[in-house]
Amino acid sequence: MSLSGDIDDEAGDSLATVFSELISHGSDRLIIDVSGVTCLSLVGMDALISAAGNASALRVQRGNGVVDQLISQLGVHYLYGPARRTADGS
Repeated sequence: MSLSGDIDDEAGDSLATVFSELISHGSDRLIIDVSGVTCLSLVGMDALISAAGNASALRVQRGNGVVDQLISQLGVHYLYGPARRTADGS
């Protein structure tokens, strides 16, 4: 999934809903491309953190200074890799 533009509080709430729907329908291995994100609110970051806790694997691709800085400041580096190991060890 690719994200772009400003992820403000309203967009963050929408993103949380999309993640929840994807996960509930079985798409629970998520790779999030944030290269086009220009601003990420804490609500948007919370959507990523919550999805990581509910998905079998979630990975945010590195390389966006805005997102990388927020991940570093919040200490949620696990977003760069699988949130949990799956039964098959992947």
